Amino acid sequence: MRTRVLFHEINAGSAQIAAAFAKRLRFVPVCDDSHLAEELARLELSFERWAPPVPGEPSPSVQARVDEMAGWIRQAASLAASRRAFASSHPGQGERLMRDVVAQVTERAAEPIAMIEAFDEECAREAPRLVVMGNNSTSRQRALASRCAQRGIPCLELAHGLYGGNLGHVAGDHHALHSLYAAWGERARERLVAFGNAPSKIFVTGSPSWDPLYQPENRPSAAEAKARIGLDPSRPALLYCTTYANMQTAFWPAIKERILTITKALLEAIRQAGDVQLVVRQHPSEATAAGRESQEDLEQAYRAWAAGLGVERLVFNSGAMHDAVRACDIVVTTPSTVVVEAMILERPVIMIPRQPGADRFFRAEDGIVVIDDELDLPAEIARLLGAAWAREEIVRAQRRALPAFNFGNDGRAAERVAELLEELCLSADQVVVP
Repeated sequence: MRTRVLFHEINAGSAQIAAAFAKRLRFVPVCDDSHLAEELARLELSFERWAPPVPGEPSPSVQARVDEMAGWIRQAASLAASRRAFASSHPGQGERLMRDVVAQVTERAAEPIAMIEAFDEECAREAPRLVVMGNNSTSRQRALASRCAQRGIPCLELAHGLYGGNLGHVAGDHHALHSLYAAWGERARERLVAFGNAPSKIFVTGSPSWDPLYQPENRPSAAEAKARIGLDPSRPALLYCTTYANMQTAFWPAIKERILTITKALLEAIRQAGDVQLVVRQHPSEATAAGRESQEDLEQAYRAWAAGLGVERLVFNSGAMHDAVRACDIVVTTPSTVVVEAMILERPVIMIPRQPGADRFFRAEDGIVVIDDELDLPAEIARLLGAAWAREEIVRAQRRALPAFNFGNDGRAAERVAELLEELCLSADQVVVP
């Protein structure tokens, strides 16, 4: 009997994982339309495809189940208790709110229902030994993880990002849905245990996405990196990696104001520093979240805003991350994977939490400069730019802390992931599926 491993939405680190598969592949990968499938095809490795549902295009059977669910919800919404729950002092507001809630629930129900249907069809043909997915926390992924549990099929979450601290928890938190987890480092493992997972469910591998950062060709000198991205090699440079406020969280207003405050403080620090070159690297989802038509449109808005605050020149970078980091003397960001990438590339990091005093994934003892009060930012930037020895001291401390964030700290994480999948295929019958 063949050993099939089904992959869903594996994008981050896919090139490195596919390359590791080329060295050892003792199972049949079954891939959806993701970057992993593209990389396997590029390497001419054998794999099969499966077709999860396309968002917005429900089949007739899925639509029938959604319509049935909508009927139940509308019936429940018509009860007196539901009307009291949506009561409002404004005429008609409660009714409109209730209609909106019912409409959104039924609209979003199609994707998880379609995923379950597609997975059941795949299992009817030939059930996989193991399911591996990213951790984007979509309704499709949640539905697939739950269906795996119902069928007794182990489901491994392959980290897409860091398991940072949550400002709040809700029922069905995706960090506790899976039967197995591959974490990047011991710090992430600690967080997964804190989320309620048994330590035996968690395997520490390192991040395949970061493997290329250890290769000599991706670690240029500061002068070479500055030349690559168009900076003056004789002047200091600072990299600011932006973030965005997700409007799908109840904390959005507070986070939005915090991000604006942080960015204003950074621009003021650059204005005071005078001769510092500011490199801005935007979050890949920022333009969409900001409602901008393109990345260029967002850049123009940034330039206009910065000019109004006294900073006339911004250098935007969307090329290779390693060039941007290595070109700069300091990296400033909020909690994100950028922190570890800068640590790997040996540049000092100033990190500003999205919420002052919030639970810390990154800490001062990791060598990272943690600033809660954004008013302290100009003085800290001036201090580090003026003292090479202070920057070197920070880099040494960050180097000591790195294995806690990226296990091995050796550029071989993809190999460990490939080995883990092979071992899980051999022992899948012994995995306790919740």
